[in-house]
Amino acid sequence: MAPRSMLLAVAAAAIPQLTAAVSVDLPITYYNSYSSVDVEIGKPPKTYRLHPDTGSSTTWVVDKGCAEWCHNNTPYQRVGYNVTASCTGYPLNRTADISYLGGYVAGDVVNDKFTVNNQTWRQPFLSIYYSDWNNMPTDGFMGLAFDSIMVGDANNVLTMLMPDLDEPRFGIYLGESDAADEPGLLTMGSSKESEYSAAELTKVPIVKGPDGRYDVWRSLIKGVSFKGFDSVNGGVSTTDLGLTNVVFDTGAGKSSLPTNKVLAVYETMGLNYTDLLDGKRVLKCSEFNSSWSISLEFSPPGVSEPIVLTASGEDLRKPGFPAAPDACWPPFEDSGAEGFTLIGTPFLRNFYTVWDFGAKDEADFEPTLGFAHVRQ
Repeated sequence: MAPRSMLLAVAAAAIPQLTAAVSVDLPITYYNSYSSVDVEIGKPPKTYRLHPDTGSSTTWVVDKGCAEWCHNNTPYQRVGYNVTASCTGYPLNRTADISYLGGYVAGDVVNDKFTVNNQTWRQPFLSIYYSDWNNMPTDGFMGLAFDSIMVGDANNVLTMLMPDLDEPRFGIYLGESDAADEPGLLTMGSSKESEYSAAELTKVPIVKGPDGRYDVWRSLIKGVSFKGFDSVNGGVSTTDLGLTNVVFDTGAGKSSLPTNKVLAVYETMGLNYTDLLDGKRVLKCSEFNSSWSISLEFSPPGVSEPIVLTASGEDLRKPGFPAAPDACWPPFEDSGAEGFTLIGTPFLRNFYTVWDFGAKDEADFEPTLGFAHVRQ
C-alpha cells in the first residue's frame, strides 16, 4: 500500500488554488499587546492565531502535544495542529528549528491547506513540538521575510501566493494594541495606503544580507536626530550611526539602537540611559508630546540624499514602564550588538507600511519599504 503521505499529496492536487489575480485581507487583532491574524488550516478547518513577523520567513503552528505541554503563561488556550486529523495535510518527513532573538521552536515540516476569506492555497509549515514562547498568546508565527532564511524548505506565505497576487507586495496597518475596536490590517497582494494616510509614500530601498541574497527587511541607517525636548531647546542634535544595518521587524515589540551608540543618542536629549533603566530618571507619559520628535536617516546605496522618517514624541508614547504608574518606555533600547539597529512596532505603528518585493521572481527583486504617516 502506498504511504499515507503519498496518497494525500496526490489528493492535494484537487484542492483549488488561487486562479485569478487577488489580494487577501487579514484583520490584525491584539491580545496582551501581541498582534495576530486568523488563518484556517486543514480539513475540517480549524482557526489558528498567527503572529505576523517580517523578521522571519517560515510559518509555524504548535502541534497538539505542544498546545497541551509547552509552557503557556497567557490566558489563551492554543488550538494545537494535528496533521493526522486533517484529510488535506501530510508530513514532509523532515524536521527543522528556528532560533529567534526572544525564543526557540522545533518541529516537523508538514503541508496542508490554508484558507483566508474564501481564498485557499497549499502551504508548507512547521508543526511545532517544542516552543519556549511562553508569553505569546498565539498559535504560531506567519513569517513575512524572504525565502533565503526559510527553514526546512518551508517557503513563506508570500512565495506560495506570489504567482496569483495582484502585486508582489503586502501592506500593513498595525492599528492600536490597546484599542480592540480598531483592528489593524495585513493586505497580501496589494496595499491600501490611500485609505490610511494622506501622505505620499517615503520609500526606503532594502539591501541584501551578508550572503548576497535578500533575507530580512533591512537597510542602512546613517543617523538618529532629536528635535526639541528639554535639553536642546528646540534645536536638532544628531548622532552618527555610520551607515550600519537596520532591520524593520513587526515581530519586535521594541526598537533598539547599537550598543556603542545608545548612550550617545540619549545624551543628545540630555538624558542618561542608565538612569532611565535604573529608575533614577523616569520618563512620564505626559512628556511624550508633539513638542519634540525623532528622525531616522537612511542612506542605502544609490541614494544621494538621506531618506528621513520622523515620529513625534506623542507617536512614541508607550505606557507600562515599571518604574512608576505613569511612566512610559524609553523610545529605544540597547540592541545588544554594535552596528545593529532594530525598528519594531512602537515606531512602525505610526505609519502605513508597504513591503514591496518589486517583482514576482526572486531574480528580479528590487524591494523597498514604503512609509506613509497614519492619519490621526
